[in-house]
Amino acid sequence: MAGRKIVKKIALAMAVALSFPLFSSPIASAATREVWLSNDPGDGGTGTFSDPYTSFQRALANASDGDVIRLKGNVTVPCSDSDVLMINAAVTIDGTPVADAGDEAHAGAENSFITFRGCDLQLGDDVTFKNLKLMFNNGVNVNGVIYQAGHELTLDNVNTLVGPLQTDVRPIIYTGVKDDTGVIGEKAVLDVINPHAETRLHKIYVGSPEENSTIPVDINLVGTNIKVDEGIYLGSEDDTEQTGAVTIVSQSNFVNKVGAAPAGAAIGKRSVTFNKASLTDVQLSGIHDVTLADGAYVTLGNMGDVDIRGIVTVAAGTTLKIADNAVHVAGIAGDGTVMIGSNGSITAGDGGVSSDTDFQVYRSDMNWAPLLGHVYVTASGSQEPLTISLTPAHNDYEVARNDGGAWELRKVKPVEPGTGAETGGHESGDKPEPGAGEPGTGTEPNSGGIETSGHVDEAEHVNETDHSVPTPPVVTPDGAPAGSGASHTPSNADGKKNVGDDKGGATDEINRGSGAEKQAGKESQSRQGALPNTGASVGAAIALAPALALAGASLCYRRRRVFVEG
Repeated sequence: MAGRKIVKKIALAMAVALSFPLFSSPIASAATREVWLSNDPGDGGTGTFSDPYTSFQRALANASDGDVIRLKGNVTVPCSDSDVLMINAAVTIDGTPVADAGDEAHAGAENSFITFRGCDLQLGDDVTFKNLKLMFNNGVNVNGVIYQAGHELTLDNVNTLVGPLQTDVRPIIYTGVKDDTGVIGEKAVLDVINPHAETRLHKIYVGSPEENSTIPVDINLVGTNIKVDEGIYLGSEDDTEQTGAVTIVSQSNFVNKVGAAPAGAAIGKRSVTFNKASLTDVQLSGIHDVTLADGAYVTLGNMGDVDIRGIVTVAAGTTLKIADNAVHVAGIAGDGTVMIGSNGSITAGDGGVSSDTDFQVYRSDMNWAPLLGHVYVTASGSQEPLTISLTPAHNDYEVARNDGGAWELRKVKPVEPGTGAETGGHESGDKPEPGAGEPGTGTEPNSGGIETSGHVDEAEHVNETDHSVPTPPVVTPDGAPAGSGASHTPSNADGKKNVGDDKGGATDEINRGSGAEKQAGKESQSRQGALPNTGASVGAAIALAPALALAGASLCYRRRRVFVEG
């Protein structure tokens, strides 16, 4: 008998199951649905547009994860039972205006508002506020608080203005919990997107006010006009610690403070990315990595010492101005621009500094002199060659690497003249060196290494023990001395006359290509020997010939003796 009852129950259950269409399965029923909420008095309603719930708490109790609670007009939520209202469902609260059931949102109509009176909020699941005005009425000039408790909070096109007389009364957000109660999530994510002109928060605290927090946190401020009046605090004001990793990405042109609170609290790794943001007077502390992306332009405020424990990355097209601060970083990377105030400095650790980065030192005038010796970049890690320019530029000063490996301001070294060895009276560089048998250039005195005084230094070139006049050399038909071997280079590097080694008649350049042969019809060897090989014009050679002829013979013989006796 018992067996038949069991069979009947099974059959009944199968019949009931078959009587429902396939889309009524539990999976299909989890699809998003709209739950309507109005401000009508009472605690009733069924959640439809025509019969909306009149209690926010009742709507929450009857909502499933993924449902949208739609506001039918403005709604006030009294919180008489507790000072913290728990939102334990994964819902979206939407204030998009509608007129009647089925109508689309009115173009240009104002969104509805929801006011929480006498309480703060704590999330027990992921919650989105969308297209509405979010207000707290906890007393005159009292900021409401939202505790994320490790869940995701999304503010999508949210206006937080309470009224014209309380413009500074904006919500405060903690990524942790108020008193370690409720359902704690694994990661707190704050997304502020599609900002309204009045999308504004008072503060963001990473962590919990009364308990230490290990919850990792992501904060994404997607919009240039998002405001956080007092910035983002990496910790709380009650000496609690946040040890979970924190990642902040901000496009805001107004959120310019990200700092540890309290100073010195133990922290996890924290990174900040300024994406598109254009910011001045930025205050940073307790940060590990800083990244500038997508055209960001960030100027640090006057903080003195700035400790960034990780890598600063400046992507192409971005600029980081450190002003006159002393910035300490693990390293600098990227091919963007880093601008250092004239009294500022960067000290990099093991991460080093990148040669791809455009480093500039700037000041408001041209008076660089008082800053001579000021060190602008020091890198203890791997060091690449850097180019650091001055703005405005100055011809007398540069930033260059010193013997200690740091880059400092110093005077530009004067340009030295050519330092190559002088040859044959020419300066080193692009002037040619006369070769053997080549005519003199005629452009410089003492060309070819011949003394222009017309005499031979007795102390150097004449055999002091033999003052007899040597027998004149035999001249060949072409005007060269008989037995002439290969001529040699006319001058040593010091410009003095060379002496041939060949006793068979090695000759000086004065007997080759001097121009005198063509002028005087092959005069005597003594006269040719007396003419200096300067490459002078033909007229000059003829003009010198008579005067040189008077003393030429004896001088020539004595000079010939020099080459022979060496």
